[in-house]
Amino acid sequence: MCARVCTVTPTKPTSALRKVVGVWFRDGTVATAAVLGEGHTLTQYSVVLVQGARVRDLPGGRSRVVRGALDAEGVPDRRRGRSRYGAKRPE
Repeated sequence: MCARVCTVTPTKPTSALRKVVGVWFRDGTVATAAVLGEGHTLTQYSVVLVQGARVRDLPGGRSRVVRGALDAEGVPDRRRGRSRYGAKRPE
């Protein structure tokens, strides 16, 4: 479950704002997870699925939110890399 939703600046030399959520796990621990893709609708108390994967330019980023599962919606109108962002194949 999302504890907080915020943006974080990455380490040098990149400078774009990265979207990050603080996640409560069922065992009571808290971690940060990056939200990949273009845009999201996550708010506090949204339920998300997290995969353990390193995010290279975020300090302490060791997990990512799985797009297209639970409350983390997929990215609409995405043509490439569909499976990672939960978008369906265009017909």
